[in-house]
Amino acid sequence: MPVYQVNEHEILQEEAAIEHAESETYNGRLFLSDKRLIFEKKGKRGLIRATPPQALLDIYLYEITNVSSAVPKIKVFTKKVLTVEYKHEDETGKARFRLTDPSKWENEIRKWISDAKKQEEERQHREQEELYRKNVEMARAKAGTTNVGVAYYGNPKGSSKPPANRKQDDIIEGDTTSTSIQVQRASPPSNVSTKTCPSCGEPLKPNMKFCPNCGEPLK
Repeated sequence: MPVYQVNEHEILQEEAAIEHAESETYNGRLFLSDKRLIFEKKGKRGLIRATPPQALLDIYLYEITNVSSAVPKIKVFTKKVLTVEYKHEDETGKARFRLTDPSKWENEIRKWISDAKKQEEERQHREQEELYRKNVEMARAKAGTTNVGVAYYGNPKGSSKPPANRKQDDIIEGDTTSTSIQVQRASPPSNVSTKTCPSCGEPLKPNMKFCPNCGEPLK
């Protein structure tokens, strides 16, 4: 009896024989769940030791590429066979099972393959979305800034001080949907003098008569 996964449900099981690739035939039991197709080879009981059942085939339904059954009209001395082709871990394979009613198994497998492939596509899509989200978070963490894509227009409501992450003489402009930030330097206040001493170049305040640095008389 195979160990089923969480939320995995058995659909069919039946005594069967599998024709191995080396032209050997093993008797056992075939199991079909809503997720996998499993064949367990029969165990053996001996005087010294016993051989437990062995899983010769364990594949997911979304790995099955084709399934067919052969039920001859004349059933005497003729095999009734279920053929399953699959691709597992980048390797292709084919398994042939002898069953009492291979057509029933073919119909059930085809029905559940559709659901299994759809669920696998959704799982891969979720993984891609999760990977994309992690990459975006890592990119944001490496940027080292919390104001990416944020623009400030004036002071916060009820405050006369500029934001803490903004310089007094900077005007930050940008689009909140963009990650770019443009910084425009504001012009100096009009009451600040740009006059300097003609002798030493010392900045001078308005209405000064002598240079505070070299003592040069000022006109």
